[in-house]
Amino acid sequence: MPASRLSSSEVKQQLVQHTTEAYAEALAPVWHGLAVTLARAEELAVTRPALAEPGAAGRLSALQYRLHLAAETVADVAPPEGTEEAHRELADALADGRDATARVIRELEHEGVATSLYEWRGALFRIRLAREELRHAKEPVTKAFPWRELQGIALLLAAAVALAIGTDASAWVVVAAAVVALPLAISLLLRP
Repeated sequence: MPASRLSSSEVKQQLVQHTTEAYAEALAPVWHGLAVTLARAEELAVTRPALAEPGAAGRLSALQYRLHLAAETVADVAPPEGTEEAHRELADALADGRDATARVIRELEHEGVATSLYEWRGALFRIRLAREELRHAKEPVTKAFPWRELQGIALLLAAAVALAIGTDASAWVVVAAAVVALPLAISLLLRP
């Protein structure tokens, strides 16, 4: 009996990245390749005569393939918590850039002129923008245990007890210490 065939969704697995460092390491080749690809694509996108040169469609096909590889790599990496939206935007921008490049190639091959040049430029800009947004996206900061607040509460309770006992026993040294401790306790509680 022949081996069972797996669908592409069964074969494709996302690489889970639990830390920002692992995520950055997984996308490092994408950043370098994307910088080179965007620079070359933008060279062609800036001037119409560059697109009219023989072989421009072939150069664009190579760039389209690189955008496709970048999109696949981004799709295979799971982002750390808090960066999901920026990650998804980069994946969408890469797919749009790849598709816009394909439209320009088709236009060059069939019509000899790229009529969707401005849309293509916009798609390339969207990739740059999404890449920068992802680079600056932050993981949510986990709040540390509130030690300072607990110290403030403990000091406030101790000062209140010392004040009550000191006034009852006429121990003015204890009362003075409690009065000095009260503002310190309050500052511990109110400090951001």
